Amino acid sequence: MRVVEELAMTENFKGGLASVFKGEYVGAYMDVQYYMLKNMAQILDSAHSKIENGEAEDFTLVANILRMLEMVQMPYVAEDITAFLVDPKDANLPTQELVSSDDKSDEEEENAFFTVGAKRKAGSDSKPKKTKENRGLRSVKQHQHTFSLAWIALLRHKLPQASYQKVLVKMPDEIMPHLVNPLLLADFLTDSYSIGGVTSLLALNSLFILIQDYNFDLPDFYTKLYALLDDPSLYSAKQRDRFFGLLNLFLSSTHLPAYMVAAFAKRLSRRALTAEPGAILFILPMVYNLILRHKECLQLIHRTGAFTAAEQAAKRREELSSSTAVDAAANQLSNKTKEIILKDGHDPFVNDELDPVKCNALQTSLWELYTMKYHYNADVAVKARMFEEQLRHQFVDVNMSMEITYKSLFDKQLKRKEKGNVSLAYQTCNALFLNGVNGDECESMDEKSVFAQVFEL
Repeated sequence: MRVVEELAMTENFKGGLASVFKGEYVGAYMDVQYYMLKNMAQILDSAHSKIENGEAEDFTLVANILRMLEMVQMPYVAEDITAFLVDPKDANLPTQELVSSDDKSDEEEENAFFTVGAKRKAGSDSKPKKTKENRGLRSVKQHQHTFSLAWIALLRHKLPQASYQKVLVKMPDEIMPHLVNPLLLADFLTDSYSIGGVTSLLALNSLFILIQDYNFDLPDFYTKLYALLDDPSLYSAKQRDRFFGLLNLFLSSTHLPAYMVAAFAKRLSRRALTAEPGAILFILPMVYNLILRHKECLQLIHRTGAFTAAEQAAKRREELSSSTAVDAAANQLSNKTKEIILKDGHDPFVNDELDPVKCNALQTSLWELYTMKYHYNADVAVKARMFEEQLRHQFVDVNMSMEITYKSLFDKQLKRKEKGNVSLAYQTCNALFLNGVNGDECESMDEKSVFAQVFEL
């Protein structure tokens, strides 16, 4: 306990000291790792109590604890637990008889852990049973228990921005698989998802694991995801391919309402106006698949300024359903206003509205896709012309589009062979030095400079 506390408080826990501590102790002996995790949880809980009493956050402590947690190599099976600095007293006992050296404290910790909520995987309703087989230094379950205590204690503290994002990157693959109850991360991940920007993007993957594997329910998930699309930095972030993959997965459900799908299609189309070509090459097939999957959104492509017969009938039914003449007049005036907006070329879509229900996506059109036909990138222009053809019955593969970057586009253009000469200027150059601003002005002058006469082509 004292060694871990001193290392956690020192400002020099880096370089050689950290390397020796990891190589000769934490990485070499499982019992050292086990008790280090247990002591870290106690130190962090004590520090959190001091913060609640008014003391300032100790970022040195948080940084050192995080550095120690990065040294931990969790076992997957009991056969991985082999080396001990001090052989346990129960070394010769069978696995069923192994008990923790601190029986009472472990019992209290496990009770506190499992009262928060049992691990709920899909198709499983039973709580994990505590037996003596789950306890002891040779038990993977016991190591996961101390690992969970340390991480939950750390996440109660305020993390620096760089460390915060680093934890979110490691969360789905290196942290969550070793936790006793990943649902304890629900509040942390939900708060991270609400921050916005790259932080929300990094939290999205772990949050999806909770939703898919542990039946976690987040009612406003799609509303926050829609608001997340408004951040332009996500379309050029390093983790863009991961975000696009999850977005494609979330919107692949056929049970989403039409207004929700229309809102996402419109938001993506609007972002395509300012996004880089790599992002646009994903957005176009993504929107195409959304419309193909939800035929109610087909009107977003072919809508014109005038109302269709079906829309006129719907307006008439709305007017007739009004209880009073005043309501009927108000509805009629509202419909005329909408008709004027559409006919004048104004988009009824509310771009600043972050609620997909209130953004009027079903009343708009995807005119942004039409402008993509004239994009400077030839691949973008070709894909944009898909919407002018008859809709296929087969979805467009978006997996290859997720990994397109500026570098891949540049390398592709370098390998491209052009037929004939490429025009570099719209006017023919006839001299290196001109008297005027342009060639026409130069030709209209009777006298030319000496340089212009010498270097005339």
